[in-house]
Amino acid sequence: MKKVLLLFFLALFVFASASAQRKKKDTLNICRPGSYVLCDLGGGLHTMNYSLDGYGRKTPGFGGLFRVGYRYFLENGFGFGIDLNFRSYGSNGEFNYTNAIEGAIDTDNEVYEHRTYYYYLKERQRQTMVGIPIGVYYHHKLEKKLKIGGGVGALTQFVAFDKFKTRANYIETRGYYEQYRLELFDMPQHYFYKDYDFSGHYNYKPSFGAFLEFDLMYVLNPRLDLNLGFYSTYGFNNQKDTYNNYQFDPDCMSPDAYQNSIYNGVLASNVVDKIHPFSVGLMAGLRYRLVSSPKNKIPGEEKPKKEKTEKEKKDKKNKPGKDEKDKPDNKPEIDSTDKVPPIIIDDDDDDDGSLVPKREENPKKNDEPKVEDEPKKEEEQPKVEDEPKKEDDEPKVEDEPKKEDEQPKVEDEPKKEDDEPKVEDEPKEEFKERTFVAVNFDFNRADIKTKLAYNKMFDDIAEIAKEYPEAKIKIVGHTCDIGTAEQNDALGLKRAESAKDLLVKRGVSPDRIVCESMGLRKPLVPNTSEANRAKNRRIEIIITQ
Repeated sequence: MKKVLLLFFLALFVFASASAQRKKKDTLNICRPGSYVLCDLGGGLHTMNYSLDGYGRKTPGFGGLFRVGYRYFLENGFGFGIDLNFRSYGSNGEFNYTNAIEGAIDTDNEVYEHRTYYYYLKERQRQTMVGIPIGVYYHHKLEKKLKIGGGVGALTQFVAFDKFKTRANYIETRGYYEQYRLELFDMPQHYFYKDYDFSGHYNYKPSFGAFLEFDLMYVLNPRLDLNLGFYSTYGFNNQKDTYNNYQFDPDCMSPDAYQNSIYNGVLASNVVDKIHPFSVGLMAGLRYRLVSSPKNKIPGEEKPKKEKTEKEKKDKKNKPGKDEKDKPDNKPEIDSTDKVPPIIIDDDDDDDGSLVPKREENPKKNDEPKVEDEPKKEEEQPKVEDEPKKEDDEPKVEDEPKKEDEQPKVEDEPKKEDDEPKVEDEPKEEFKERTFVAVNFDFNRADIKTKLAYNKMFDDIAEIAKEYPEAKIKIVGHTCDIGTAEQNDALGLKRAESAKDLLVKRGVSPDRIVCESMGLRKPLVPNTSEANRAKNRRIEIIITQ
């Protein structure tokens, strides 16, 4: 629906611009070109567009707009501009679903299923973004006091402030024990409780989108316009920055982890896949024309000015004939002035109104630069003739084949290549013990999910094994802290054997490979989150000699 609205108003703006250009070029329908600055306030439907299918419902929010901008228009009415705006967004979500986490461990080391019930919990999200739109604009004067305009372009926005807070209803955590067919709740000592007060912040990516606006301007004075406008924006890229989190994470995979439970919020959870900011609204403000230049004059106003100047020039011709002092000097030259119209055009700079001294002075001024300029041209010509020297310099460039004679010296550098094996002999001592770490196991799985990502690593290990026949390979499997120690030891061994099979397929003798399991005893990072547990589900391949 939002895209349809954008296309509709874009078509409306193009139609209005085309119809305005078809009209006759009347002086009243021409907007002055030049630089403009503007300041607007507005508001409307400003929402973070996302979907809650199967988890609840989302309602849009409202926000405000403040912007300052610069425009530069040409004589044909088109121009370009850039703005700095501050735009606030809002949205509201209401959630009604149940989230179940299997394999949880309570404070008594009992395995159970942790359940979180969302009883119409309401969450409100707010964010303020700083935007920089750059676009193409157009304005046209309809009447003496009325103009229309608009623009379209690209919009980049960055989040300056954001916050979320739950407002109503609550969530409840419960534990279901399948072995007893029993569900426990309302037991805070076992972390089964109700809660409703949560707040925090999200991490967003910058938004890259487009904007469209349509303006109606009322002329207050020749420089100042009152602007009333409509605008719409949409972000094309996904603004979501965090994935694979629970909306409420009880951190229930360890008996000592319940105190680290956290409400991540719906926009940072796996409930929401995409976030696109969208806004549509109205704005009002002022537009001011900065400077006026001779190019900004209306073409229709230049013609009467030319006629007035010609009349003034004709009057100036008659003035010198009336002066008694100039009569004897001007009589023989009045006839020549009729044949030379340029003199009549150039007498705008005269204050005395006499034409005789100009005719006597101009030829002198014209002769002097001509005499002085000719030797300069002669001096410049030899400079042009000196350019062949550059052509003479070109053979010097062609003499560079001497460098080709020097190239064999470069080809003699294979001596360095003979030295390289000496450098390669040193790594044999370094390969006495070398460790490769690979993390690519799903929870409770021993198969390598993406083999292509580790093909190069296994190929390198196989080549090292062939180069050093006496080298031995030890593969150690590791797990996270979910489950018992015996289960994790068995799972770690399976993961090591899975890596061993890939090396055997590459020609490494199975007698040279030893598989071990450390289970959960040597984590790579602390098992405090799901992301860290994923890093601990790994294998380590150690090459010794």
